[in-house]
Amino acid sequence: MPAALIPMNYAFAASVSVGTVAAWAFSSKVVVLFSGLASVGATAVVLPQMAQALMFRGKDVRHNAKLLSVGGVWLGGVLMLGGFLFAEPLVANLLGKRLSEFEISDMAGIVRVGMMQIPIVI
Repeated sequence: MPAALIPMNYAFAASVSVGTVAAWAFSSKVVVLFSGLASVGATAVVLPQMAQALMFRGKDVRHNAKLLSVGGVWLGGVLMLGGFLFAEPLVANLLGKRLSEFEISDMAGIVRVGMMQIPIVI
């Protein structure tokens, strides 16, 4: 799923002004990294639960499906909120001290927009 979001990121990049396409592309890669990590975490929890629910086929299947859905929504929301709040320190720590404050804030804005994808991925 994160790889499928890359064309959507480039579609957004085509709508920004000249010179910011590279910043958008790099920032979208940061978002894809965290979307991938979120997908791996969700899969590590969801697949064993779903296998167990399908194996027993009891009344708990509906309850487990609701629980996993609600848990995924909350997990995606928490990760998205964390991405919004800590976008600038995240970009500054990943890229080092070579960027100016303006460049960091510009890329952090792009990461904030991209973090809206995380709940969809999960």
